[in-house]
Amino acid sequence: MRASRLAVVAGSILLLQSCSPASLIHLYNDTGATIVVATRSGSVSVPPHSSTQFGLILATDQHWESLTVTARDRTWRYLQRLFTRIPWESWQRGPFESRNVFVRLDSRGRIYLTAPDGAAVSQPSGFPLLLEKT
Repeated sequence: MRASRLAVVAGSILLLQSCSPASLIHLYNDTGATIVVATRSGSVSVPPHSSTQFGLILATDQHWESLTVTARDRTWRYLQRLFTRIPWESWQRGPFESRNVFVRLDSRGRIYLTAPDGAAVSQPSGFPLLLEKT
């Protein structure tokens, strides 16, 4: 009985070690309009000047996800790999190697890093994320 428990615990540890850490993006809507945020796991409507959170698994190779934001007559698509530009020190660590980051979306589709309380922070190289309207 004890050996089987040990095997289950060891197997669980190995499984968790092999997974990409979950990344939770906290997005503040600063567009002035209601937006719809869509990921592979679903979509959510976000009123102006409010926040939502969504998960992305920042994997490699061919498993890239994307984030699509629709606001009025504009649609922006952000490839998941853009979020890999976020420096490690900007991520807050959570349980089981999860991580959280806080960002703000403006009316031009630019994504800025922010502090957890929404305060502006110095933008690292590659930020704000700039994308073309589709």
